[in-house]
Amino acid sequence: MVSRAVYSINYDAIKGEGHRSGRCEMDSHADTCVAGNNCIVLEYTGRTAEVEAYSPDYPSKKIPIATVATAYDCPTSGATFVLIINEALYFGDSLSFSLLSPNQLRDNDVQVDERHRQHAHDSIFGIYVPSEPLKIPFSLEGVVAGFDTRPPTQDELNEVSLHVELTSDVEWIPHTFALSLAEEDAMDSDEEQRISNLQARRVNVLASKTIKHRIKSCLQTLAATQFPFEIQLANEVNAEDQNDPVLRRIAALTIAGRNLEETATIAAIRTGDVTSDVTPENVVRRWMVGIETAKASLKVTTQRCVRSIPNPATRRFKTQMAHLRYPRLKGMFYADIMEPKVLSIEKERYAHVIGNGRGFAKAYPMEKKNETVYALDDFVKKVGIPEILLCDNDPTMEGWSKWKKRVRKYSIDPKYTEPYSPFQNKAELDIRELKRMIRRFQDKTKSPRRLWNYLVNLCANIRSFTAGAHPDLHGRSAFEQVHGWTPDISLYVMHGWYEVISFLDNDNERKLACWLGPAEDYGGGDAAFLLPKSARPIVRSTFWALTPEERTDRKDEIDELLRTIDERIGDKRTNAEVAGELGDEQFPLVDIFGEMNDAEEEDKDENPLKRSDADEYNCRNCYRPWRRFTPRHREEPKERQ
Repeated sequence: MVSRAVYSINYDAIKGEGHRSGRCEMDSHADTCVAGNNCIVLEYTGRTAEVEAYSPDYPSKKIPIATVATAYDCPTSGATFVLIINEALYFGDSLSFSLLSPNQLRDNDVQVDERHRQHAHDSIFGIYVPSEPLKIPFSLEGVVAGFDTRPPTQDELNEVSLHVELTSDVEWIPHTFALSLAEEDAMDSDEEQRISNLQARRVNVLASKTIKHRIKSCLQTLAATQFPFEIQLANEVNAEDQNDPVLRRIAALTIAGRNLEETATIAAIRTGDVTSDVTPENVVRRWMVGIETAKASLKVTTQRCVRSIPNPATRRFKTQMAHLRYPRLKGMFYADIMEPKVLSIEKERYAHVIGNGRGFAKAYPMEKKNETVYALDDFVKKVGIPEILLCDNDPTMEGWSKWKKRVRKYSIDPKYTEPYSPFQNKAELDIRELKRMIRRFQDKTKSPRRLWNYLVNLCANIRSFTAGAHPDLHGRSAFEQVHGWTPDISLYVMHGWYEVISFLDNDNERKLACWLGPAEDYGGGDAAFLLPKSARPIVRSTFWALTPEERTDRKDEIDELLRTIDERIGDKRTNAEVAGELGDEQFPLVDIFGEMNDAEEEDKDENPLKRSDADEYNCRNCYRPWRRFTPRHREEPKERQ
């Protein structure tokens, strides 16, 4: 049951045909936006909402959920912006204005400030859209804040550059909005008392209003005046669509002009079950199958991209349907950030780890924490879209707007751990196991610790390929459970980490290098990262292991290779010395992170209440702890001679 409340609906009589200009008013009691006659429909979602009055004595009505547009004429610049409101209840000409839900706008990272300037001097008293940027100031009608809008013209709809989305196009389910839970967690005793007083005051205010005004339901008024919801499809749907029961019902709706007795009414309505026009009868007709087969098929499938639009279309469809391009991964996945104490050879400080808690994990080295969104993009493209993704309280995930947009884009159900409860995030355990493996490989091979960005990917893949003891795996690998097919590990068993191998260079000379793992994003699938004497990683596909005889005969050459690499990027070298030795012409890794994000990184160690995570594993008898690296600043590399 989806419950939505729309409060304080005021409407006037509608005379004549066509749309009229009106206002968009802010209503904090509305958990869903309501579109009136100052909006036009761009696209129907195919879903309807069961709208009920504040009292069960009044009949309920089905209201279509649609994407609507309204035009705002900026008084400062003179430009006209087309405001797109997704997931809105479309009342049409039955209402002379629209209602905007502040929380639905905030969920799309739109700033809403309803504080009057006479009460808060720092208030913007309006709406601010950071992505444009666009500021819409409020005006007051009585005590109700809002702004004037009108229906857009066809030319304005065609000007896509001036379109501004106020709400997200992801399905809006108000009861899943986590704002109330977060507010309750942050509430202290004084705050509880203050809110309790405010609630008592609101009860008194409502009692006073009840005496002064006649409270009635918007739906009751519409039923009494025989004002159905105007959706102009009667002459626009084609013959095939007329067979659709929902479109046939919508097309039959007409509007009749009549003056209302009251021009100001306080009402409270809520919506119940949300239904779709994808019915078994439609499936029977279009698929030519039986009714039972159609019902069973709808139960075992999703219909996330059903469109129902006015004919003809007023704008181009969105092409970013991520849930249709990539597979969806069933179950819960976990994400966390690993923070090595050593700067990598590619100047990475962190690694974003995403896994399922059963052995499957992917690691993405990154220079800044705010690159987690690009790691999620790469995970979705190569693995799939997690059904549920649980993260900790890191500000680059829980509180960052770009992370929230990515999660909404892929229709991921986000979950967050309780503060100071890292044990709830199984990615902590994945990071702990990865650190153990990294220490084992580095201690055994004596490889430079700056190569951890290559080793963490190798270790994550090895864990995914290993037959696990988890009961859900049934003796199979975690990779097979996630992807659905048996992995081929040929490239991972022919060589070991930092093993000295021979390769054929571009000049047809046979040279020595250290093996750093398969290069999945290069070549035809059989390429690998190699570390030659220059200490700059390269990618080659023609390489082979040395025989025991070759290792004996070329022992001096092998020792010279390892000594040269250690002198250039070894643990005894400082970061400034390594940067001066290698310069900026490092190996061009695949830029899975897109354009560099210049956002400033948050200051480290600001919180004195630092907790120990489950991944902070340290065993003095077995492994050496990671070296701590705390750079004061990043020096510019010296010019190469």
